[in-house]
Amino acid sequence: MYGTTTTPAEHVLSCEFASTGSCGVNTRAGMNGNRTRYKDVKDGVLVPDVRYCFDWADRLTSSIPLVPGGNPVVGTALSTTGTTPTLTYDGHGNTTRLADQSMTYDVADRHLSTTLSDGT
Repeated sequence: MYGTTTTPAEHVLSCEFASTGSCGVNTRAGMNGNRTRYKDVKDGVLVPDVRYCFDWADRLTSSIPLVPGGNPVVGTALSTTGTTPTLTYDGHGNTTRLADQSMTYDVADRHLSTTLSDGT
């Protein structure tokens, strides 16, 4: 396991790339360069603490926000609208739905657009 830490203003940000024990079916996702945890400590207080889970194709299958103290909060991907979060992929492994965002791709799998559920 290794991580990175940066300190902008009063924040201490850190990322973890766990080689074992990660969540999801691929518990060794960090060995492939997948970020398995993200923490933000602002003025000594843990703000978000999120664990990321992956499948064997290195696709994000869920993100689990943890409240301070380490208790998981139910959910998959984070949503900014309060709607039920979802995460889906197409047959090529492109993310087509991430929480309140829908993504489209061309025939060469290049990202064309992202649309929020409110139409923006």
